[in-house]
Amino acid sequence: MPLLSPSAANEASAVRDDVKSENLSFTEIAKRVGERWQTLSPEKREPFEAKARAAKEEYLAELARYKKTDQYREHAQYLADFKAKQPSETDGKKPRLDTQPELGRKDKAERDHCLSEPKSSPSSQSEHSRLDAF
Repeated sequence: MPLLSPSAANEASAVRDDVKSENLSFTEIAKRVGERWQTLSPEKREPFEAKARAAKEEYLAELARYKKTDQYREHAQYLADFKAKQPSETDGKKPRLDTQPELGRKDKAERDHCLSEPKSSPSSQSEHSRLDAF
């Protein structure tokens, strides 16, 4: 789905032409286009919307002509065959993708060692710190 309606896209083209010399980023241009489109009165939007309606009508007429061709029927058959060959979601579980890389022996040993070490309490740590000071 397009982010802009065809009529807004036509307006966007006009705004881009206006701000070309300002050397703005794509984000800034898009922001200005959106702001300008929102503030346009219905009368000023009408030429852009009429152009978009005409383009849509032309596209739909072309699409209707295309759907009557052998090329369209061949493509539709190809898609149907392709979809029939794909496993359905009810055929079973999809294979699980491992999200963690395999650990080497050293990494596994280090991980296991860290997991098995008892955590020392803060009071015992302070005793060790005092003894280390002597």
